[in-house]
Amino acid sequence: MKRTILSIAAAGLVGVAMVSGADTGSASTPTDSGAKVVVKPTASTPSAATRAAIVKAVEKSPLLGEVPPTGVVVNRIRVSSVGGSWASALVAPRSSDVDPAQVVLHHTAKGWTVKDLGTDQVGCGMTTARVRSDLRLWGVCAS
Repeated sequence: MKRTILSIAAAGLVGVAMVSGADTGSASTPTDSGAKVVVKPTASTPSAATRAAIVKAVEKSPLLGEVPPTGVVVNRIRVSSVGGSWASALVAPRSSDVDPAQVVLHHTAKGWTVKDLGTDQVGCGMTTARVRSDLRLWGVCAS
């Protein structure tokens, strides 16, 4: 099976993903018997292109405040299976100067946009409780 290593570099954040040579949004994985199993990304595990777009949106967001994009790592990216236009990510600091925070993003025709960033009640009042639960957002929204 032919594999290609695809390096994704976005403003100091480098990720490496393995994709098949004829990738159409899925990856082939050999089993112990040598047979190929096609694993399609689920709604909660976005494609490499979606991940890159979300990382870029987070890094460009004014909600990062004074923290430079090179000062954080964006990981744990999830796209809601309940409301596919919503996603979340964890923004972890490269140093101990700031706390990790969750980010809520919304996708429109213009692409992904950060709607909220914080450590508690992230996404409250913006999306449904089902989407918040699906994205595993921290805190309980005040009623």
